[in-house]
Amino acid sequence: MLRLHLRVMFPIILLLFLSGCWDQSEIKEQAIVIGIGIDKIPGNGAILLTAQVINPAASKNGNQGTSGSGTTGTTGGTSQATGSIVIETSTGRSFDDAIRNFLKYSSRRVIFFHNRIIIFGKTLAESGIAGILDCMARDSQFRRTNWLLVAEANAREILQSKTGLGSYPAQEINQMMINLVKRAFFLPVTLNDFLTGMYSEGKTSLMPMVAVGAPGTDPGQGGIQLERTAVFKNDRLIDVLTVEESQGLLWLADKQKGGSLVFPFQTGKGRKTISVAIMNGSTKIYPRITPEGILMDIFCTGTGTLRESEGLKNNPRTIQQLERRVESILKNRLERTIQKAQQIKADFPGFATLIHGEDPERWRRIKPDWGAEFPRIRTKIRFQINIAGFGLIKDSVAKPARQE
Repeated sequence: MLRLHLRVMFPIILLLFLSGCWDQSEIKEQAIVIGIGIDKIPGNGAILLTAQVINPAASKNGNQGTSGSGTTGTTGGTSQATGSIVIETSTGRSFDDAIRNFLKYSSRRVIFFHNRIIIFGKTLAESGIAGILDCMARDSQFRRTNWLLVAEANAREILQSKTGLGSYPAQEINQMMINLVKRAFFLPVTLNDFLTGMYSEGKTSLMPMVAVGAPGTDPGQGGIQLERTAVFKNDRLIDVLTVEESQGLLWLADKQKGGSLVFPFQTGKGRKTISVAIMNGSTKIYPRITPEGILMDIFCTGTGTLRESEGLKNNPRTIQQLERRVESILKNRLERTIQKAQQIKADFPGFATLIHGEDPERWRRIKPDWGAEFPRIRTKIRFQINIAGFGLIKDSVAKPARQE
């Protein structure tokens, strides 16, 4: 009888511990944010917060397309529905105030745990974002793995734009960043990366710059463009790197995993355009203390694959000439990137951190004058590129003329 009673009572007792969460809420009662944009608007430090929110009603019905759009809401906040995404906005005297004001304009609880990207408007970035970063660092809803970007103009227009692939800007940018990490053609930056730069000896951080409209497309076709890099000193945007300077930045950060060079080259059939894919890049930087001052010895290596070579005969002499040409182009690009850093007095190459690690005592002595010392640093740059791949064929499909 005792065993029988235990068999009956045990499942009942177990059910008491399997009750649902006391604070759970239906998904339709939550506003799940996947991307936010933060702009500065006229007023006493006024903030405009734009959020891309998953539309649970549309998602439940399997509606992934565009179902039309409209704007509703009260002064200071709007809601614009587009298919399975809702664009909601809020204003406030600060970033935290704008988040709290979402409650005034939305009946759903705003959730940021699933957020992936954070876009700052250019005007806001130029005025300083320390307060916003402080709020994010304190709030457990904002993950250190969130991607940070700065808009070429307004963050709101990025999140409201239509993309050419039928997805939404937050989703597309997130996937672009993931792809860039796997095969870097551009330097992606997370919240943790940015804060690390702010806390570094050089006090310099970076963010990719995002713009609406891919190169070569009509303005109405939409698309997202990521090519340039914004430079921050402490918490303020001070300058923007060009496309080539941004590519040189990958070598300085030792993140060169992929990329390509397209350049003219003298072949047996005249001057032709050659394309070489660069892979497996690696960079070593050694601080040297010399009587003339500080010298940064930079040594970069990588492998190349010939991608396009009309009229080119791939003999050892030609390949060696190609390697020297590629090395020269990459060296000039890296030199321009470092020159830009010294020109704007922003140590995004991280030379201060390297010197501190190599000789802490010397760094302690030069740290107070680093602003004047950094532009005077000399560099010695060497590249070693080995072109070892030719794709599925060796020589060009176009029969080359006789080469000397």
